[in-house]
Amino acid sequence: MTNPESKKELLHFIKENISTIHFKTLRENEIEKSDDIKLAYMKHTLDDDPALFLSKWGKYLPPDHLSKFERLRIPPPVSRNLTPNARHNKQILNRRYRYLVTKLDSTSYFNDEAIESREPLLYENYVGQYLPEEKRHPPFPDDPDFDYDTVDFNEEFDDVETEEQDIQDKYFDNEPDDMEEKNTETGILDY
Repeated sequence: MTNPESKKELLHFIKENISTIHFKTLRENEIEKSDDIKLAYMKHTLDDDPALFLSKWGKYLPPDHLSKFERLRIPPPVSRNLTPNARHNKQILNRRYRYLVTKLDSTSYFNDEAIESREPLLYENYVGQYLPEEKRHPPFPDDPDFDYDTVDFNEEFDDVETEEQDIQDKYFDNEPDDMEEKNTETGILDY
């Protein structure tokens, strides 16, 4: 960064945004430096070692200011600060969102079964816990490959013993109450 006008613009940006730029981690009982001292230190670092300046504060600079450092021969670990981080680039995020809305919204990518199969734990934590038990674990889920009518209307699969027990229970539940034991006035049975 040899251009004095570029340096002046950069220092002006830093001065305007000094409160959002992390200067250094403070130790216990250490007093934070004033904005003027921070700015003077950053200016000194920029003049003496632009690569060090970029490694410390390059992530806080906008792309137009970072582009002014491209002419310098900077080692690769520091030069990654010169390109905007793709995950934080608004244009890229907007493109990805637009792709999801236009291309994948009409597919099965966002249905509950697909999401649950991709990320079962996340699905359970964010969606599954709020579903009623019948929907979470249906007793007989619909299977398109199975013909339910062959089972549902076939008497061969009836449980005869259970049906007879149900009929007997129903009969005895409907018996008249006169079969109950009678007590005397004292409440003790007379034999």
